[in-house]
Amino acid sequence: MHCERIEDGAYWRGSFTAMGSPCEILIDSDDERLANTLCKLVRDEALRIEHKYSRYRVDSVLSLINASRGHPVTADAETAQLLDYAEQCHRLSDGKFDITSGVLRAQQPRLRRAFGASRWRLARATRRGAWVTSVFTREG
Repeated sequence: MHCERIEDGAYWRGSFTAMGSPCEILIDSDDERLANTLCKLVRDEALRIEHKYSRYRVDSVLSLINASRGHPVTADAETAQLLDYAEQCHRLSDGKFDITSGVLRAQQPRLRRAFGASRWRLARATRRGAWVTSVFTREG
Protein backbone atom coordinates (compact mmCIF):
# COMPACT_ATOMS: atom_id res chain seq x y z
CA MET A 1 0.00 0.00 0.00
CA HIS A 2 1.23 3.44 -0.87
CA CYS A 3 -0.02 6.79 0.40
CA GLU A 4 -0.61 9.65 -1.99
CA ARG A 5 -0.11 13.37 -1.35
CA ILE A 6 -3.35 15.40 -1.37
CA GLU A 7 -4.66 18.92 -0.76
CA ASP A 8 -1.69 21.03 -1.77
CA GLY A 9 0.69 18.58 -0.14
CA ALA A 10 -0.70 19.11 3.36
CA TYR A 11 -1.91 15.51 3.85
CA TRP A 12 -1.19 11.95 2.82
CA ARG A 13 -4.06 9.60 1.99
CA GLY A 14 -4.03 5.84 2.04
CA SER A 15 -7.00 3.89 0.70
CA PHE A 16 -7.82 0.22 1.07
CA THR A 17 -10.77 -2.13 1.43
CA ALA A 18 -11.58 -3.98 4.65
CA MET A 19 -14.74 -5.46 6.15
CA GLY A 20 -16.50 -5.07 2.82
CA SER A 21 -16.05 -1.30 2.81
CA PRO A 22 -13.71 1.29 1.40
CA CYS A 23 -11.39 2.63 4.09
CA GLU A 24 -9.22 5.70 4.12
CA ILE A 25 -6.59 7.20 6.39
CA LEU A 26 -5.44 10.81 6.29
CA ILE A 27 -2.06 11.69 7.74
CA ASP A 28 -0.86 15.21 8.51
CA SER A 29 2.90 14.93 8.05
CA ASP A 30 5.71 16.11 5.83
CA ASP A 31 7.43 12.74 6.17
CA GLU A 32 6.54 10.45 3.27
CA ARG A 33 8.21 7.42 4.84
CA LEU A 34 6.25 7.90 8.08
CA ALA A 35 3.01 8.34 6.13
CA ASN A 36 3.57 5.12 4.19
CA THR A 37 4.47 3.23 7.36
CA LEU A 38 1.35 4.46 9.15
CA CYS A 39 -0.89 3.67 6.16
CA LYS A 40 0.44 0.11 6.07
CA LEU A 41 0.05 -0.33 9.85
CA VAL A 42 -3.57 0.87 9.79
CA ARG A 43 -4.46 -1.33 6.82
CA ASP A 44 -2.77 -4.37 8.35
CA GLU A 45 -4.61 -3.86 11.66
CA ALA A 46 -7.99 -3.48 9.93
CA LEU A 47 -7.34 -6.69 7.96
CA ARG A 48 -6.23 -8.50 11.13
CA ILE A 49 -9.47 -7.52 12.87
CA GLU A 50 -11.49 -8.52 9.81
CA HIS A 51 -9.80 -11.92 9.68
CA LYS A 52 -10.24 -12.54 13.40
CA TYR A 53 -13.84 -11.36 13.87
CA SER A 54 -15.65 -11.56 10.52
CA ARG A 55 -18.88 -13.54 10.71
CA TYR A 56 -18.35 -14.40 7.04
CA ARG A 57 -15.18 -16.43 7.76
CA VAL A 58 -15.65 -19.96 9.07
CA ASP A 59 -12.27 -19.79 10.83
CA SER A 60 -12.96 -16.57 12.76
CA VAL A 61 -13.39 -16.23 16.51
CA LEU A 62 -16.91 -14.96 15.92
CA SER A 63 -17.82 -18.00 13.83
CA LEU A 64 -16.45 -20.26 16.58
CA ILE A 65 -18.69 -18.50 19.12
CA ASN A 66 -21.70 -18.66 16.80
CA ALA A 67 -21.13 -22.36 16.11
CA SER A 68 -20.81 -23.20 19.82
CA ARG A 69 -24.61 -23.41 20.16
CA GLY A 70 -24.54 -21.70 23.56
CA HIS A 71 -21.68 -23.77 24.98
CA PRO A 72 -18.81 -21.72 26.40
CA VAL A 73 -15.75 -21.19 24.22
CA THR A 74 -12.33 -20.06 25.37
CA ALA A 75 -11.67 -16.43 24.49
CA ASP A 76 -8.24 -14.85 24.15
CA ALA A 77 -7.56 -11.65 26.11
CA GLU A 78 -8.51 -9.30 23.24
CA THR A 79 -11.82 -11.05 22.59
CA ALA A 80 -12.61 -11.23 26.32
CA GLN A 81 -12.02 -7.48 26.65
CA LEU A 82 -14.27 -6.77 23.68
CA LEU A 83 -17.02 -8.97 25.09
CA ASP A 84 -16.66 -7.35 28.52
CA TYR A 85 -16.97 -3.93 26.89
CA ALA A 86 -20.01 -5.01 24.87
CA GLU A 87 -21.63 -6.34 28.03
CA GLN A 88 -20.95 -3.03 29.79
CA CYS A 89 -22.47 -1.10 26.86
CA HIS A 90 -25.49 -3.43 26.96
CA ARG A 91 -25.94 -2.80 30.70
CA LEU A 92 -25.40 0.98 30.52
CA SER A 93 -27.85 1.35 27.62
CA ASP A 94 -30.57 -0.66 29.40
CA GLY A 95 -30.27 -3.34 26.73
CA LYS A 96 -30.37 -1.03 23.70
CA PHE A 97 -26.80 -1.91 22.69
CA ASP A 98 -26.87 -5.39 21.14
CA ILE A 99 -23.58 -6.79 19.90
CA THR A 100 -25.43 -9.66 18.21
CA SER A 101 -27.72 -7.55 16.01
CA GLY A 102 -30.42 -9.81 17.43
CA VAL A 103 -33.01 -7.04 17.53
CA LEU A 104 -32.77 -6.70 13.75
CA ARG A 105 -33.17 -10.43 13.25
CA ALA A 106 -36.09 -10.54 15.68
CA GLN A 107 -37.87 -8.04 13.46
CA GLN A 108 -37.13 -10.01 10.31
CA PRO A 109 -37.88 -13.76 10.64
CA ARG A 110 -36.54 -14.38 7.14
CA LEU A 111 -33.09 -13.18 8.29
CA ARG A 112 -33.40 -15.20 11.50
CA ARG A 113 -33.66 -18.38 9.42
CA ALA A 114 -30.79 -17.30 7.18
CA PHE A 115 -28.39 -16.59 10.08
CA GLY A 116 -29.05 -19.83 11.95
CA ALA A 117 -30.36 -21.00 15.28
CA SER A 118 -27.18 -20.66 17.33
CA ARG A 119 -26.91 -16.94 16.65
CA TRP A 120 -30.60 -16.56 17.42
CA ARG A 121 -30.14 -18.20 20.83
CA LEU A 122 -27.21 -15.86 21.50
CA ALA A 123 -29.39 -12.86 20.62
CA ARG A 124 -32.18 -14.04 22.95
CA ALA A 125 -29.65 -14.55 25.76
CA THR A 126 -28.32 -11.04 25.15
CA ARG A 127 -31.72 -9.51 25.78
CA ARG A 128 -31.85 -11.40 29.07
CA GLY A 129 -28.49 -9.84 29.96
CA ALA A 130 -26.80 -13.20 30.48
CA TRP A 131 -25.02 -13.72 27.18
CA VAL A 132 -21.45 -13.08 28.28
CA THR A 133 -21.30 -15.86 30.86
CA SER A 134 -22.94 -18.31 28.47
CA VAL A 135 -20.65 -17.47 25.55
CA PHE A 136 -17.05 -17.57 26.73
CA THR A 137 -14.49 -18.43 29.33
CA ARG A 138 -11.18 -16.60 29.59
CA GLU A 139 -8.03 -18.14 28.18
CA GLY A 140 -5.47 -19.25 30.74
